[in-house]
Amino acid sequence: MKAAEYLAQLQSAYRHFSELSHAAMMYQRGPGTFNDVSIVDGLVGDYSAQLSPEDAERTREELRRVLLGQQENPWLNRIHDEFMRGVSDEAQLSLTTDYDLAVGVLRSADINGSAYKVPDEPNSWLITLNEGLEVFVYGCMRAIVSTTSLRPDQDRPAQPPSQTEADAAADLAEMVRYYTYFGIPQQTRRTVSRPHRDLAAHLTDLAERFVYSHEMSHVLLGHTNSAPLQALPDAYHEGPQLASSVDQEYEADILGWNLFVRIFVADDGRISGADLQAAYAAAHLFLRLASILEKAQGGIASATHPEAEMRMLVLKMAAASTASEGGVTFDAVESLSIGVESALDRIERLLPVLPGTSPLQELLRNAVDEHPYLSIDGIMARGSARGELLRLLSFGAPGKLCYEIGRALADAETELLRLGIDVRTAPDEDVAVSADTMKLAAKPFRIFTLLAGLVAAYLPPDVRKFIDRHHDRLLAEARRVN
Repeated sequence: MKAAEYLAQLQSAYRHFSELSHAAMMYQRGPGTFNDVSIVDGLVGDYSAQLSPEDAERTREELRRVLLGQQENPWLNRIHDEFMRGVSDEAQLSLTTDYDLAVGVLRSADINGSAYKVPDEPNSWLITLNEGLEVFVYGCMRAIVSTTSLRPDQDRPAQPPSQTEADAAADLAEMVRYYTYFGIPQQTRRTVSRPHRDLAAHLTDLAERFVYSHEMSHVLLGHTNSAPLQALPDAYHEGPQLASSVDQEYEADILGWNLFVRIFVADDGRISGADLQAAYAAAHLFLRLASILEKAQGGIASATHPEAEMRMLVLKMAAASTASEGGVTFDAVESLSIGVESALDRIERLLPVLPGTSPLQELLRNAVDEHPYLSIDGIMARGSARGELLRLLSFGAPGKLCYEIGRALADAETELLRLGIDVRTAPDEDVAVSADTMKLAAKPFRIFTLLAGLVAAYLPPDVRKFIDRHHDRLLAEARRVN
């Protein structure tokens, strides 16, 4: 199988989940909204009975247009083209003749990049970045740099902070919370100044190139483990362990930094102090964000990935070597990173205990506790909760959110079983239930019916199976404990 074919399979699988979930979300809202949906053409058939022929055809045309745009992945292609132009003619020839290499974006909210070895193909590789990488890193960069004062330059006057450190801490905590529980890089809508946005976007662009260079380094260094090799470890999302070894990650960080600087930062072989400052700040801050996620997860990243703090030390040594070669003091190179990360230090002191309460628990509490169950407000609250869960599923990072829904179902069913209520088996005869038991069972029963109804009524089998798997496993574990 060629690398491009394997990439197409991966992209199709990621789009398929997101688009199934998106289709379910639009179906829940009603057939009148279908002409705004970006779902796979073939999936329209499941809901075509709800559409007029005209609406169905308009939907198909919209899907074809959107999907063609998704497959182009222009931003990662630009990074790859920039890399290929930056290497020597000999290296470029080797990469195009000795390697079957494909690059592409996966429609996933994960904040990762990966180097995949194509199965059974000795020299076929994929390099992928996930859409969530850009979203999460930019959101965090934006929150952090917006609390700093920017010095004047030839294009703009001095810029005071755009928001308070308390607001930035609230934004960062919310992004980490949603990513930890749902695998979704939740964005904030707080307004910040154009210069702060530009700096955040520049640092994000550089961070993406550092991740790409890290993944390319795995390819060039011959790290041929058949599992994907990632810039960040697998502990942040569901799935098999994808890293290879601690030593290989350090090697890829060192070579990745050197490739990153020489190809994406240097200009005709010359590296300015300002450009090196920005490059180091972006790469170091990316790993600093990984460290925050590690702490939110309650420990080190994984058994095979080194801790982010250790990777930051390795990066610092590599950057010091680069500075020495360029005749620049490392103190000067580190100055922007120190300034930005000093702001992050102040923000971290204001953060609540991470990751905080699961957003799903808040959503369910609002849906079943805030209003009388049979009131208009109660019915509307449950409908709103269903729509929000389907919206979140459609982001395309299903692992954690499916786990959270499965866990909530298992918790509710376990509580009902403890009260003597089995929702899976009808009793042979009517069994009297006391008023106290009914009162205690009301909340878990409402949660169970809300989530089980959403899963059964709105989610296609390809989505439902993930939730069912977690639900059944966690329920079995709870039964063994009890």
